[in-house]
Amino acid sequence: MLKFGTDGWRAVIADEFTFANLRLVTRAVAEYLKSKTPAPTVIIGYDNRFMGADYAAAVAETMAACGVRAILGDKAYPTPVVAYAVREFTADGAVMLTASHNPYFYNGFKFIPEYAGPATGEITSAIERNIAALAGGAPAPRAEDRVDIAVKALDSAYRAHILDFIDTKRIHMSNLLAGIDPYYGAGLYLMPELARAAWLKVSVIHDSIDPFFGGTLPDPSEANLSELRSLVLENGLDMGLALDGDADRFGVITGDGRYLTPNQVVAILLYHMVKNRGAQGVAVRTVATTHLIDVVAAKYGIEVVETPVGFKYVGAVMRERPVIIGGEESGGLSVLGHIPEKDGLLANLLIAEMIATEGRSLAEIWDGLRAEFGDYFNSRLDIEYPLEKIDGLLRGLETALPKTLGGLQVKDFSRTDGVKLLLANNAWLLIRPSGTEPLIRAYVEAKSSQTLKAVENAAREMLQA
Repeated sequence: MLKFGTDGWRAVIADEFTFANLRLVTRAVAEYLKSKTPAPTVIIGYDNRFMGADYAAAVAETMAACGVRAILGDKAYPTPVVAYAVREFTADGAVMLTASHNPYFYNGFKFIPEYAGPATGEITSAIERNIAALAGGAPAPRAEDRVDIAVKALDSAYRAHILDFIDTKRIHMSNLLAGIDPYYGAGLYLMPELARAAWLKVSVIHDSIDPFFGGTLPDPSEANLSELRSLVLENGLDMGLALDGDADRFGVITGDGRYLTPNQVVAILLYHMVKNRGAQGVAVRTVATTHLIDVVAAKYGIEVVETPVGFKYVGAVMRERPVIIGGEESGGLSVLGHIPEKDGLLANLLIAEMIATEGRSLAEIWDGLRAEFGDYFNSRLDIEYPLEKIDGLLRGLETALPKTLGGLQVKDFSRTDGVKLLLANNAWLLIRPSGTEPLIRAYVEAKSSQTLKAVENAAREMLQA
């Protein structure tokens, strides 16, 4: 049974990710679309992974054979561009073929409904039911011709929207220099082009197509951005801006070579959106994301909404309420006035806009935030734990909370996703199952590195199977 995770179906190429399975999932989506409207249209995009264009063509042909009009991207595009194209073409949804920041030997299938954000659990469950009903049945129909397949550029409306959204005039006046690392991914053309159109002076690395992503994960983590850091420091640049494989996640380096974590970027951009843009509404974060967002929000009288892990939950709030910023610790964010889908290109350009608006370096802005609100240290532990015992562990924690953890009082708990223990001194521990492996993911936040280590050690001891 092919299953959708928090952000679509992902699998190893030529193992589970085969043309046969791809057509099966495509037929299931086609059936879902036809259950909603009699003559649906779907956008089809792909990133720079191995055989991406071939897989996308197979999806388009299968959609056409199933009676769904397909608009196929003329080249690889970032996930947020494909999502925005749903609005541009008034489509009924989109398929994005990407495995995001997973290793090069993975590919994936992400369905984006008509609202241009991640599919809800209800939608993916309906698609999974269709997969089960179609599996083992009649083979996929073949399109007799390509009359219902149009090949088009997907990024014109997105470009116009982003350049209208960002304060390019202020960036122009600031004469900022940026290093850009698209990490061989789908943003390798668009990120530098948008940056230059926004009047940033840019130096670019890793801007060629490489399905192997240089032999590493296409993930803009601190460990993977050493070359970008060197580029920034050696050339006296104001910032380094990076993307993951499908450009929906960001990576940020300050002018003095410091890596800002996604937790820190979401918090600092909340500050910018409220203080400099005057945005009004709520802030949304996942349960695993820093509470620094909460203290910044409290200063400005902003409500914070906590969601389960996964941007689909953040996007759901964005469709219902005015969300100033929605973010997650894994590197996704979107803001008020944009689609309810994470967007690394927009996040990076907002960093440049903030520097230009503040008239201070990114390091100075971040250090000012730290001085006002204090330090927040974060970590994630992956701890092996038998699958059959995980539910019992979570129930036991809920019914019999420990009184202390790592020397801190346990003050309360939350069951938004897994079990989150709220500790004294603004520390917390989140325990949630991986969902696919015999692993517990333990997220920790504390106000000092020493307290962080103490809570980590207590978590490891508590989670011994």
